[in-house]
Amino acid sequence: MTILLIQLPTSHLGSNEIVYPVGLSRLSSVLKTRGAYFTAMDLNLYKDPWDTFKQALINTRPSAVGLSFRNLDPLGNNLTSYLSSLEIGAKLTKSLSNALLIVGGPAFSLMPRQFMEKFLEIDIGIVGEGELALAKLVESQWNPMGVPNVIYRSGDKLLLNRSGPHISMKEIPSLDLTNLSPLGYLGHNSYVAPMGIEGKRGCDLNCGYCVYPRIGGFRVRVRSPNLIVDEMELLNKEYGINLFHFTDPVLNKPTEHFEEIVREILKRRLKVGWTGFFREDHVSESQIEMAKEAGLVTIYFSADGAYSKALKLLNKHLTSELLTRAYTFAARSKILTVYHFFLDLPFETEEDREEMKNFIYKLVELHYPNKNLGGIVFSRIRLYPNTPLTTFLIRKNLVPSHINFLYPYYFSNHDNSYLMYELDSFTKQMSIFSLMGIDGVRNENLSP
Repeated sequence: MTILLIQLPTSHLGSNEIVYPVGLSRLSSVLKTRGAYFTAMDLNLYKDPWDTFKQALINTRPSAVGLSFRNLDPLGNNLTSYLSSLEIGAKLTKSLSNALLIVGGPAFSLMPRQFMEKFLEIDIGIVGEGELALAKLVESQWNPMGVPNVIYRSGDKLLLNRSGPHISMKEIPSLDLTNLSPLGYLGHNSYVAPMGIEGKRGCDLNCGYCVYPRIGGFRVRVRSPNLIVDEMELLNKEYGINLFHFTDPVLNKPTEHFEEIVREILKRRLKVGWTGFFREDHVSESQIEMAKEAGLVTIYFSADGAYSKALKLLNKHLTSELLTRAYTFAARSKILTVYHFFLDLPFETEEDREEMKNFIYKLVELHYPNKNLGGIVFSRIRLYPNTPLTTFLIRKNLVPSHINFLYPYYFSNHDNSYLMYELDSFTKQMSIFSLMGIDGVRNENLSP
């Protein structure tokens, strides 16, 4: 039995920003430890990914093909969809082979039934974490009956098996660095860390629009700090990786776990840089300073709401005061800091927009002297099915119930769209002026 394990191309078209497929690498280890004969490859590495895939199908003549579908679309107001990657991959598989087609990954897991209904080429889908499900499918010789977290075809019906337990964080497979070498990811990226590190899986924050808990679980499961830093140290010493991004939905929650990781990096005197998303109400100045000493080079914040009503609408359980406190610590640290906010939200009023502009102006002012504003990313909110916010907006008749969320759908008030571009222009010019040390335009541009 020959298996072809594929990471579908889901990078920005024409972008050199590519990241190592951590999830696929762990699945590759699952096959490796079971003695399966397989080939694993990431199509994002190739200039002509589809010809590469075609040749792989012809040369390996697989009995099963596994496609990992990581991103549905690139977000950030971008109306590009990566559905074509899945469609091309599925059709090529069935056109050039008699292989069983298995699809999984974060994007697929968001709407598995919709994907199976749209792409009839898919035989089996894995929903959520794939390590345990893939192992059971291989052991059963691809018989999906009774395998938890699997959806499959039975005649003209789609059958979704029950959910099973999540894998223990002590048992997640190591990365398969032989079949999927990290070396191919060096030297491409301008700003994105090429290597992801898993500190934990799952999220218990229940933000109103977010799908992370549906992918990784509603309970936080942490990895051993020793194992995390073991992985970083190996990748640094054996492969020359010196910049990592923690893939956790929130890096510094739980606080104790995060600080244990930082202390372990310091203890080993590991000279690497790393980045991650921080939760504002778990930030302290001493925490940031310790993390800086351990190699933290970029702080990402994603409060998403830049005014009080937005924070409530998005169920963030944060206040403007908490945000300002955390952002003050970040600005003073001189670590490059990047922020993410949604604009043009439902029920937004002129008063809200004024509050938002004042907040953004103050945020820029915080960073101006230290020249460490990496950017403020403004976007409309991308809606997904069955989230509390989407359900609420459909009930209020603000979003049509018939929308196909497989495709990018951003909420917009239309008449307020100018504000996103206005604030984006303002923050970019202030960041440039700050780096240049130009103070003459500062006060003039910081007035609402």
